[in-house]
Amino acid sequence: MLTGFSQSILMVGSRILLTGTRRVIPAKWISYSCRMCDSDESPFPIREIKNELFVMYQQAVSAVKPGRLVSRIVKKCDDKNYIIKGRKYVFNKNVYVVGFGKAVLDMALKVNEVFGEHIVEGILSVPEGIKNPPGVEEIKKRNIQIREGAAKNLPDKKAESTAREIGRLADSLGDGMILMVLISGGGSALLPAPVPGITVEDTAQLVSKLQCNGATITEVNSVRKKLCTLKGGKLAIRANPARVITFILSDVIGDPLDFIASGPTVKNEDPSVLPLEIIEKYHLQTQIKSNIVQELKKQQKTIDFPQNNVYNVLIGNNLTALLAAKEAAINKGYFPILLSDKISCPVAELSEWYSTLCVTFWKAQETRNSTDLKEVLHLAVEKYGFTDEVVELFLSFVPKFREGAFKGLCIIGGGEPTVVVHKRCGSKGGRSQELALRFSVKIHELANQEECDNMACVLMAAGTDGIDGPTDAAGGFGYLEQIDIANAIGLDAKTYIERSNSYAYFSALPRDMIKIGHTGTNVMDLHIIMIKKLRRK
Repeated sequence: MLTGFSQSILMVGSRILLTGTRRVIPAKWISYSCRMCDSDESPFPIREIKNELFVMYQQAVSAVKPGRLVSRIVKKCDDKNYIIKGRKYVFNKNVYVVGFGKAVLDMALKVNEVFGEHIVEGILSVPEGIKNPPGVEEIKKRNIQIREGAAKNLPDKKAESTAREIGRLADSLGDGMILMVLISGGGSALLPAPVPGITVEDTAQLVSKLQCNGATITEVNSVRKKLCTLKGGKLAIRANPARVITFILSDVIGDPLDFIASGPTVKNEDPSVLPLEIIEKYHLQTQIKSNIVQELKKQQKTIDFPQNNVYNVLIGNNLTALLAAKEAAINKGYFPILLSDKISCPVAELSEWYSTLCVTFWKAQETRNSTDLKEVLHLAVEKYGFTDEVVELFLSFVPKFREGAFKGLCIIGGGEPTVVVHKRCGSKGGRSQELALRFSVKIHELANQEECDNMACVLMAAGTDGIDGPTDAAGGFGYLEQIDIANAIGLDAKTYIERSNSYAYFSALPRDMIKIGHTGTNVMDLHIIMIKKLRRK
């Protein structure tokens, strides 16, 4: 068993031997200008696996396109009568549309297609730089404004101006009118309407501090709700007595409607003291302005929520995307195991567990002994939210994998893990890129220690919105050979991890970075791991 490895390189003819490893890598792969992963001479199917993973990612993202999801829940009976997920509504040129989030443009296209003649006006708050889908001019013809803001997914003056307009529109509605609200991930940043005495810059700084300290999205949104005049059910309250219909695309684990975009049309059940407790949990009392602390200390006013006038409809979530990825894996000949759609642990912990799972599975099929694999799985059942059935699937597949019954194993998971950012000047990254980078480091270490000579193992981690953290990347690929290549061109992966600078790392390995721009949807992150036997030529 290998307990370590050297970073030194020995040239042998046209090959490179990385001492301490059992891999032999052609010298020309060391330069990415020589298309390391695209070489037809590759003895391991990295290129093939990455291509398959990317296609699966595309199919998963396509499955949660908002227009497709809206179509599933709306039935038109005649020109005025509609059924929306089992509830009947009469539309008579009385519909006002507002929306906020990364996916609301596509949602609005379908809403306009279905209800267009009944729409009076509307306002959409969308991310700065988002691509306009075909047909967007038809939305504008319905007197629906499309306004950009929240650069880098942080609230700003542009988004605040739009949020104030949405609030004024809600205030103007009366009995017999319908407010159709479109919500998706990113909605919180795109609907900043701070209470008096708090500025949008104050809330942006607070959100950034919470995220950098590893706060979950539900914790962040608990704080946002108390500091906003629209979040936490206040939009629905301001629209009363108009009826409110909300289409929600979830980007929060477990789909708690009161936390998605901070629940502007859902009754806020948070204890009044919770936001302040969250600030104290992350020791931020002395790092934020005193006026914010004072606001968080205030008791919330009791306001009747118009429950009977509000219908909140969940149209899609992370599980929708994961099931599409699972179907794609089956179609490609892999044996898929869907772990969980509720992964929310720290990225550092998750990357180590993913790596351990992969190597332990490989050793189980080599040794025909699944004791260690069973232990690794059982220890993680509660932590990562999957069931005993997942454990049995892994154990039952070990002999099938050894016999070559499928192309390989495809492990699928999703959710929103957290990262703690270590501040460095110029450092930049995101959950998915850091997960891929950390996975590469750990799988390289474990696979060489355990002498997993013939294992091909690639992880793809990417955000469904196409934007990972404050970057223009969606995520990245991680695999053990990546570290050999990185070392050979002078990249010390562990240094990039220490500096929270995964974006710079993958920028130097562009074929392992995923860049696709805004996807028009958002249901958190996807993690897909392929394990198969090396293909020798």
